[in-house]
Amino acid sequence: MNKRILEALPLRHFFQEQLDYISRLFDTNQDSKGKRVEANAAIETLVDGTDKRLRVIGNYQKQLRQSTRGLLDYIDELVASMPAALTISRNSFIDNSTVKSLFINCETMQKLFCYNPQVRDYFNAPEHKEQDHLYALLFLNHKEKTILGTDTYNDMVIRDVPQTHISFDNHQLVAVCESEEEARLAMRETLFNSVVKCLRHHIVQLRHGLSEEEKLR
Repeated sequence: MNKRILEALPLRHFFQEQLDYISRLFDTNQDSKGKRVEANAAIETLVDGTDKRLRVIGNYQKQLRQSTRGLLDYIDELVASMPAALTISRNSFIDNSTVKSLFINCETMQKLFCYNPQVRDYFNAPEHKEQDHLYALLFLNHKEKTILGTDTYNDMVIRDVPQTHISFDNHQLVAVCESEEEARLAMRETLFNSVVKCLRHHIVQLRHGLSEEEKLR
């Protein structure tokens, strides 16, 4: 038994280092006992998404609770600071410059909603038959490239002026829901899952940085 414990010590040390690394990334002094259940659930999601073997560390939930609570609070601040929902419709495409900049044309915008299975399922549901709108998160790719355009200077037209052209593509609608509050909750979950994915990437990089002796062990 003693031999097995000794052999496991290096592995426990490695997992402890990963746990400490995650804690340091979002270290905070805040602690909210009233939100402990929520924090515990988030910790389990965090561990499942990074390395389940972190559970071999004693009191892993306690060690991660404060930092995870800080992460959740930070995400809450981000979501609360986001502007109000943007109305996307045929009229807003004409009148709203922001909406117009997101789509090449009105047809592209309409196809995004008409062919989305979540949107169809939403309006086909009996409880939504009378509704004419919904809320959702819109994800898209942002692209920039330099083009030559025209500009004016002292009432003179100048040609071949380098300009930045911004465009968007790969539009995706997710988390179709009934209210803006639900959409913000979905954004909160999306941001948290993105952090978990990023953490997993960092941990993989840490493993690849181990020496050959450490990898063998």
